[in-house]
Amino acid sequence: MSGAGGEVKKIDVSKEDILKMGLALLTSGNAKSLTLRDLSSQTGVSVGTLYNYFGDKEQLQREIFGYYWKKAMCQENQRSVENIDFITHVEQSYQLFFDHFQKLHGVICGENAKDTDKCNMQENFPVKHVSAKLEMWVQNLVALHADELAVKETKCTKEELVDYIVVIFIGNFVRGSDNLGIAMKTLKLYL
Repeated sequence: MSGAGGEVKKIDVSKEDILKMGLALLTSGNAKSLTLRDLSSQTGVSVGTLYNYFGDKEQLQREIFGYYWKKAMCQENQRSVENIDFITHVEQSYQLFFDHFQKLHGVICGENAKDTDKCNMQENFPVKHVSAKLEMWVQNLVALHADELAVKETKCTKEELVDYIVVIFIGNFVRGSDNLGIAMKTLKLYL
């Protein structure tokens, strides 16, 4: 940016500040896609500065989605687990996860997020990235309910439990379904 007299005006901005601005831009509906140029024009941060923090558009988007995910995880960690059983918590957490991604998906597509003919959720959120985030999320749920699940470890290990739930979440996510249905009933009966 140039100030009076043509001198270059330096903006002191951190990577987290840029992630916050990118997330705000993405969720505000002011951008159909999130590119380095879009972010630069909307925030006043130079494209060069953005390239220093993020190598390309894909890295920028991954990091903004990661930041969004971190905020959702923070919300989950602040929930009290005293009055909620593990199965109910898993179901509610999946709904929160699904709602967050539907919101982002809708913003990216600029259309109804459930209209898969217009915009494919898997193209916007590659399964390998979602799977890694989900695994962290489910590990967190298991840790929050460690006391409740300790007595159940004779039936399955924590790793098996995490893997099963992540597979359920991914399957429903890929199908665009927010209903965990029979999978949760099966898990409830098993545990």
